[in-house]
Amino acid sequence: MRSAADWAARRAAILAGMQEVMGSLPDDRRKVAADVRVLETVALDGYVRKKITFGVEAGDRVAAYLLLPAGAKGKLPAVLCLHQTTPNGKASPAGLTDRATIPLAEASPATAIAG
Repeated sequence: MRSAADWAARRAAILAGMQEVMGSLPDDRRKVAADVRVLETVALDGYVRKKITFGVEAGDRVAAYLLLPAGAKGKLPAVLCLHQTTPNGKASPAGLTDRATIPLAEASPATAIAG
């Protein structure tokens, strides 16, 4: 990327590909405030795991884990980690059943695991 125009074109291509496999994004009439709620906070070695929920449309919330470096403050870039469709679901990349994604939490500014 060398310019804002390059990024705009790349972003449009990424969004088109995402919608091709996931379906169209909902229109603006369905948008709601994120209304993030922290249900649990666990301090671990080098990072903090937060169990959160957030609003996705009227009357509907998604549960997720947010992994943050210890001592992090303010807005941070993030990595979205999509979990596998196994009985462990998002518990696995959140480090509750194994440590597969924990290196991301230790090396990245923030890791979000939703599902």
